Amino acid sequence: MILDLRSRDELNENPSRILGALHMTLDEVQVRQHEIPRDRDVILYCSCPNEVTSARAALLLRRSGILRVRPLLGGFDAWKERNYPLEQQPVEATSESSGPGPDAEKLQKS
Repeated sequence: MILDLRSRDELNENPSRILGALHMTLDEVQVRQHEIPRDRDVILYCSCPNEVTSARAALLLRRSGILRVRPLLGGFDAWKERNYPLEQQPVEATSESSGPGPDAEKLQKS
């Protein structure tokens, strides 16, 4: 299993992620740990220097009994630099962009 630990802002700025990765913020890891299998290897990645967020999440998960966790060396940036497979994460709508824009009516008429 692959776990993407980048912040929502980072994910919105760069909506690509490692193929098949599940996204959680560091704050969500404790609450959503039931979604993480205990019987499989879990690879954690972030985009912070020295994999700080991944290391913190790994420590938290190990303390919770999920022992097969490892941060991805170099994180998301190293994965991209090697041109490994990525998929596009849908960008989350914000309250400002959730409705049709001012040109939506013009587009529908054309």
